[in-house]
Amino acid sequence: MKNKIILVFMTIHFLTYLYGQNTILPYEPFEFEGYSPAWVHVVVDSSIIGESYIRSNDTFYYDGWSHYYFEEEAQNIIEYKGGLYMVEILFKRFFEGTFVQKLDINTGKVLWSKSYDFRNDTNKEWMFTTKINNDDELELIGIRELSNPFPKPPEPLWLQGTFARRKYDINTGEILYNYYVDEDESEAIKFPNFLSIYSTRSFLTFSGQDRFESIIHTYASNRENEEFYNSYKISVLNDSGYLDRDTIIIDTMPYMYNLNNEIYEIDKDRVLFYDSYFEDNVIYNSDSFKVNIKIYDKNLKTIYNLDLTKVFPDDLIESRIVYADKDFFILKWIKPIEINSVETDQFMISVYDYNGNQIEEVKFANEEGLPITPALRVIKLKNEKGILIVSGEATNTGFHQICFYRSDGTGNLTKIKSLKIKQKKHKLNLNSSYLKQLNNGDILLNCSYINRNLLDEPKAQVWIKFPADDLGIKSKTTEVEVKKKIFKLYPSPAPDNIVIDFDANFTGKIEISDALGRVVSVAKADNGKTRDLDISVLSPGIYFVKAIDTKGQNVYKTGRFVKE
Repeated sequence: MKNKIILVFMTIHFLTYLYGQNTILPYEPFEFEGYSPAWVHVVVDSSIIGESYIRSNDTFYYDGWSHYYFEEEAQNIIEYKGGLYMVEILFKRFFEGTFVQKLDINTGKVLWSKSYDFRNDTNKEWMFTTKINNDDELELIGIRELSNPFPKPPEPLWLQGTFARRKYDINTGEILYNYYVDEDESEAIKFPNFLSIYSTRSFLTFSGQDRFESIIHTYASNRENEEFYNSYKISVLNDSGYLDRDTIIIDTMPYMYNLNNEIYEIDKDRVLFYDSYFEDNVIYNSDSFKVNIKIYDKNLKTIYNLDLTKVFPDDLIESRIVYADKDFFILKWIKPIEINSVETDQFMISVYDYNGNQIEEVKFANEEGLPITPALRVIKLKNEKGILIVSGEATNTGFHQICFYRSDGTGNLTKIKSLKIKQKKHKLNLNSSYLKQLNNGDILLNCSYINRNLLDEPKAQVWIKFPADDLGIKSKTTEVEVKKKIFKLYPSPAPDNIVIDFDANFTGKIEISDALGRVVSVAKADNGKTRDLDISVLSPGIYFVKAIDTKGQNVYKTGRFVKE
């Protein structure tokens, strides 16, 4: 029996090894059951499909889609003048390049793509932050690997780098400017990237036109007395990446167990520092749990300190900041509860302003009051009170679904939509994801697509746009009176087909719903005035037709017909 187990294990190991190295896997699209979002964009670079590299005498292949990484903590998604600019990291070996794309915000169409390839370069780059500068250029900043570090880490890790900066033409994607600090310069700052003994990482952000802030986080431990230290070093750099202003150091007091530390740039004038930890060596001892927030201005002067320990319940065991904007920040925290004499975790979400006032507290639970503990993302809604929560959950039958919840601003939570993925083998992972409300109110979600049927479960970066109306949340124009257009729909009653006539060329999608509000058919229209729809498979009854203009130029009244 033991030999059989060993044989099975070796066979699986060999197949995984062979499959992962020598097979180029095509991306397989997923679908939601009974629903089509405004658009779905998968990050694919077709120029590298089939290319390979050799490491330790093994050959590895690129499939063009399963080796991109989006840094959700960085500001690498920009909405500007009808375009979405996104930056992904090619990450199969380690930092092989930067992939920049511009999408049409209404249709999801790729307007241009630009690869910056480091596969044959000994100096890798990691781009942290993106913005549109005052010259209407897309600007990226990050760090570039040193040529001859000492000590030299094992391939493919790298420890330090110097300031790097690139600019792109927003209309064509052409690289206009490519600069990095020479590592041999005496004043060059060496930014740490990854260390094996001390956990250290750098982060770069913009601080006005041609000014930058560098944040270096060092997390260290003293193994003799089991104390832990956190240190944040914040510096202001000039347009060439050299030190321009005095540095401040944020040192936390020695404590026994670090839980979470975050830096957020909440606007161009303020930086938020979040720190949570246990003071003693008993992990998850609520009596010693501390939560602190500090706000610094653009000159790195302390605006105020905020001790949130006192506002949380005594049995708090974990807290993490999950969102921050210019007015509010949101914390996700956990408290223990008992259900049928079994202790479990209750996830809570609290919204605060920067004076420390609690705006809302939400218990993340289902209709029966039982805790929900999936991976989730949270944002503060722009055009109304309350928050939006997006979570990844499993159904009782093993399918995966994306669920949307909205609060009313007073703590009451409502599930507003559940989107089940048709294929059981497909999953959308929200553990490392990004959620944003666009300027018009629509919702943009980034997550990882996983095909669970494949041995190594390759992941793809997927961007999905959900119209605000589909989620029942307010768009930017919701409160403005909109005159809805009317389309002609005939015949009614109809046996097999219906015809829709628009007053002008229409681009978008057409949804047919039954009397219970369930979407039973979705069709697309591309710049046409007439659309013929096959309804032969529908059961007899009353149906409603909704035309959704993806360009956002027209709003139509819902039509109705009777199927014979």
